Amino acid sequence: MKLLSRIICPLIYFGVVFSDSGLLAQKFDGLYFGLTVGLQNVVGGSLVNGKDLLARDTRPTLDLNVGYRFQVCNKRLVLGPEISFGIVRGNLEYDDPTQGINVQYRNHTQRSLGGIIGLVIGSDKNSLVYVYTNEIKRQFDVTIIDSFGSYKQKDKQGMLRYGGGFEFPLGTDIHLRTSVGSGRADFGDQITNIQVNNKLDFMSGVVLQF
Repeated sequence: MKLLSRIICPLIYFGVVFSDSGLLAQKFDGLYFGLTVGLQNVVGGSLVNGKDLLARDTRPTLDLNVGYRFQVCNKRLVLGPEISFGIVRGNLEYDDPTQGINVQYRNHTQRSLGGIIGLVIGSDKNSLVYVYTNEIKRQFDVTIIDSFGSYKQKDKQGMLRYGGGFEFPLGTDIHLRTSVGSGRADFGDQITNIQVNNKLDFMSGVVLQF
């Protein structure tokens, strides 16, 4: 964080980003909790006959966020880590009657670890625009039915997510925020049946800033 501050802070001080030299209130500094709802790209996978059979849909989610932010560079730069734990309507299905294959993917939880970096803006210097990145993880219980019978697998799915957002205070401690982003998963050399990357995620919620 110190190295990043040394690089970015001089740009802010010399007016590349802001020209106002006044001190800003620390509205985005310290521990915070958040509750967000949204629509996210959910992907389940299964390995059948050497092929990664994927099912994908945009599904509703509810996440509890916990993070700690540092407001530095004359209180104009905000950065810090964030983790989240959530529930998701994550049951998916792949069905191919021509091949006699049906795959059921079952999951209702997710978690993520990442961080944000942003700038305080606005005439009152009380709004935050930021970018975020995190890795979201979900584990699916998979049931495969084909001509050989029925069998089960576990699919641990990880996806890199990134995007941008906007946050502003409603009062002293309560903030509203909203974000839009995308994500991608790396399947290595596996052959997949569909393209699941670069779908949009939408999130909105409240933040309690301590």
